[in-house]
Amino acid sequence: RRTLAEANPQSAQAQSDVSVSLEKLGGVENEAGDLVAARAAFTESLETSRALADTNPGSAQAQRDVIVSLAKLAQMTGEVTYWQQALPIVEALAAEGRLAPADAWMVEDIRKNAASEKQ
Repeated sequence: RRTLAEANPQSAQAQSDVSVSLEKLGGVENEAGDLVAARAAFTESLETSRALADTNPGSAQAQRDVIVSLAKLAQMTGEVTYWQQALPIVEALAAEGRLAPADAWMVEDIRKNAASEKQ
């Protein structure tokens, strides 16, 4: 997927595919107990998602991918700052009516986690 994304850097789908693959890899590494590798994969996924969201600010899916990447890092590390970074993104999507109905639960969940001292 990286090779395809590098060959076609203008393809949002190719970039998104890289991000999703990194999230999956991070999940496998996390379950295997390799927290360093998991964090690296989740962080790279977040960077890829952010770049895609910056390039496509009108894409609700790109914004959602950033939220998911931040949530994965928050869940793995217990660092509330990731939830706090996700909060304005999810609130903006909700306020603009661009948050999918199936994702409505995210708003309260992220608010709760962003307000917590520690997970």
